[in-house]
Amino acid sequence: MNKASRAKWIPFVLLALVLAGCPSVLDSTITITPGVPSDGSSIVSGVWYPNSSSATLQLTAVVSPSNASKKSVTWSATYVSGQTGQVSVTADGLVEISSSISGVMVETITATATDGSGVTATFTVNGSNFS
Repeated sequence: MNKASRAKWIPFVLLALVLAGCPSVLDSTITITPGVPSDGSSIVSGVWYPNSSSATLQLTAVVSPSNASKKSVTWSATYVSGQTGQVSVTADGLVEISSSISGVMVETITATATDGSGVTATFTVNGSNFS
């Protein structure tokens, strides 16, 4: 079989691999696991309720499947309601509550896969204890 003949078969081989259940970008997921809050506060159903300013919480993101080509994520914090700019997240997933917080706030922490798939996972910080 010459090169031109082999090239014609490549799309069919790729289609066969997808149909056979090989993992694809669409099968990727991210799971966020929280550590222990520095202030002893609670995490209920994936929502952190910090009870002190300057509190921190380490988040860990796991990208699946195990054979994903890129297993890294970028972290971001997004204002939802209440006081803005009261929560930040580092590149390593450390969530920090501002020392100047004085009112209720809700923010979403997002882990985004760096493989270009657009796959995300979220974690909520609810500062209702600051009302």
